[in-house]
Amino acid sequence: MHLRQKGNKPKSYRHTVDRLRRFFDEADLPICRATIDLIQRRYEARRAALAVDSHRGELAEVKTFVRWAGQQKKIPGHVVARLGEVKGVGRRVKGKMQLRIDETRAYVDAAIKLGGEQGAAALCPVLLGLRASEILERKGRDVDDDGRILWIDRGKTANAQRRVEVPEPLRSMLLNLKGEPEGFLFPGRETAHHDVSWLRKVVRHVCDKAGVPVVCPHGLRGTHATLAESAGASPEIVARTLGHGDIKVTAEHYTLPGTRESARQRQALQVIEGGQRAAI
Repeated sequence: MHLRQKGNKPKSYRHTVDRLRRFFDEADLPICRATIDLIQRRYEARRAALAVDSHRGELAEVKTFVRWAGQQKKIPGHVVARLGEVKGVGRRVKGKMQLRIDETRAYVDAAIKLGGEQGAAALCPVLLGLRASEILERKGRDVDDDGRILWIDRGKTANAQRRVEVPEPLRSMLLNLKGEPEGFLFPGRETAHHDVSWLRKVVRHVCDKAGVPVVCPHGLRGTHATLAESAGASPEIVARTLGHGDIKVTAEHYTLPGTRESARQRQALQVIEGGQRAAI
């Protein structure tokens, strides 16, 4: 209920529920019987099985869940009060690996040369800052205004709904992929559309062709944000473009979605094309 109220997509809160079940590993355990000792034991067991980022991320979700359950009077207050005693261990990696500016230019060139659905898919995270699911779930009707606009009608959260301006290196490629209004731009052979593993393989292939370090689609999304801020876009605009909820009230209620983001995308594209230097 808490995750639904936050606006998380069904797939997102199912993922969270699965992580909680794996953590506690006791499906029949009533919530009210959860104790600090149990949480500590389970965290130690998960530490032995997972990488640092994974077990610390899992612990963070567990703590969020326990605090919510405490507010709902489903877990004793003293358990919530002692949550700080269960501390995450190990140093987390801050974000996914990103490309440098020259590497990004080489990557974009390689994707354009590749062309087709693979080239277009490879460009979407770095030029538009889209999540993998936002790329793969796009349909013909989402390519609007002769390919200049791409609509994101849903995403990881309610804040993900937005429109993005499509730069020319990508615009014609998306127009070529556009078919029926309800047809996916990246249709799968056995599924309605390609899955995330397909996109990862495409990005890896383009990285290899470009001779740059292999990054994941999410790392390219981070590259987009970094280049945007380097070119002068504010963190608020970047957050909005990436579909996050951190934005001022004025922009939320009075600025049409995509207005200021368009300026930021042009700035990021200038950096990639060499027309503007990143701020130092």
